[in-house]
Amino acid sequence: MKKSRLLVLPAIFVLVACKEVSIGFTMEEHEKGWDNSIDQTSQRTKVDSYSYRNNDVLDNSGLTAATMTFQNITRSETNVKDVDIIQSYIKIDKEIFDYAYAPLYFSTKEEGFAFLGVDSTYVDGEITFCFTEDIKNVEITAKQYSYVKTSFNEDQLIVDADVAISVNNSGFIKVNGEAHEDTQTVDSTVCAFKLAEPTKSINIKVGQYRAILEKIVLYY
Repeated sequence: MKKSRLLVLPAIFVLVACKEVSIGFTMEEHEKGWDNSIDQTSQRTKVDSYSYRNNDVLDNSGLTAATMTFQNITRSETNVKDVDIIQSYIKIDKEIFDYAYAPLYFSTKEEGFAFLGVDSTYVDGEITFCFTEDIKNVEITAKQYSYVKTSFNEDQLIVDADVAISVNNSGFIKVNGEAHEDTQTVDSTVCAFKLAEPTKSINIKVGQYRAILEKIVLYY
């Protein structure tokens, strides 16, 4: 009996060690490899639940509109931290852009677009843009991140689900453009936000998963 008990001990130690490795991560995070790939020294925004809401009705009469897009993107890069690189992609038709800061999972694709968020339900993507004018309303044109999966000689359009955008913590508006399998495209969605008060700082969050940022219109 004594020998049998001793043989069990190494197995117990192995189980304990395995459990310690995954402390702080859920099984889904572990399976997705987040315990290895997430930079634990960077800011993480864990989301327990999402509160979805409808678009705001905007009264833009008497306001000036500035349109911001992302251009000259020629390479794929995940979780861009260098704000100088991000700012080099920004094109705006009014001279009101000041700077960007605190990017978290801002990424680009060599096909020429930028997207915010990550392939996980446990973390939001976010970035803050600052301007020289007080912004009153914001319209973001976006679409769910998608890609074509090829298997068994068949192409399948994979579209991120439950994607939503929030501006200045005002609640999430869903990005729910219709997907077209025949053309392997996804329709754009316009998310409209009336800010609680004018501000020069616009924080954008995306969760769950990823949203392609096509255009941001700022009214001031």
